[in-house]
Amino acid sequence: MRNFISKLILLALVACAGQPAFAGVVFDNGVPDLQGAFMSDISPYPNPNPNLPEGEVSADNFRLATPTVVNAVRFWGLYSLEGPVPPVPDTFVLGFFNNVEIIPGINLPESVANELPIVRDPISVSRTLTNMLLTVFDPNIGDFVNFPIFEYYAIFPDLLIPANEIKWLSIVNVTDQDDPNWFWATSDPNAGLSGVAFTSAFSQDQGIIWFGDFNNLAFQLESIPEPQAWLVWGGLGAIGLMAATRAPRRR
Repeated sequence: MRNFISKLILLALVACAGQPAFAGVVFDNGVPDLQGAFMSDISPYPNPNPNLPEGEVSADNFRLATPTVVNAVRFWGLYSLEGPVPPVPDTFVLGFFNNVEIIPGINLPESVANELPIVRDPISVSRTLTNMLLTVFDPNIGDFVNFPIFEYYAIFPDLLIPANEIKWLSIVNVTDQDDPNWFWATSDPNAGLSGVAFTSAFSQDQGIIWFGDFNNLAFQLESIPEPQAWLVWGGLGAIGLMAATRAPRRR
């Protein structure tokens, strides 16, 4: 019996070796530094081509040390409207882009004509008002204005990210033209992987035209374990407990 259990556990460990990791937060690009925010909000443009929206998309880069399945992201942002409660619901879309090195040391999301990035529509998104404020000076009123910062948590279908490759994550809120715009909060430039990309130009022939900026955006990528994994380890634990408590046979 002991030999059987030992072999079973060994087989389980071998099966798990080399598999994508599930381990909570797998990339931390920092929390809001309360210094700024990048607009990342688009509205369907009123013309016959639905691929040319109006607005701006922001993205930030990341790199993982091991092959990892990601399926959740925590991020922070705000709205172009004072007050604690946004007047409209959010419609977030997540995009994952490959990287292209424009010149040595300068990276941007890859944009291929007539191709879209890997899109992950969130399964669920929660929104929580934090006690953080972004304070900016409004020259139109000659005074400072406080914008409440919200924390969001989005769960999306599994996506395997290879090891040691720069990837880009875009988070954009799709809203009507008359609604307040959404802004992605910045984080400490020394956190995570430095570099932000943004765009206000969309071209069906050239793909998305990106521009670079030396900033960071506030987000954390997570890997939520699959329930099946817990069942496997729970089953092995039960077998081990049975073996440990089983009475020895009399000879």
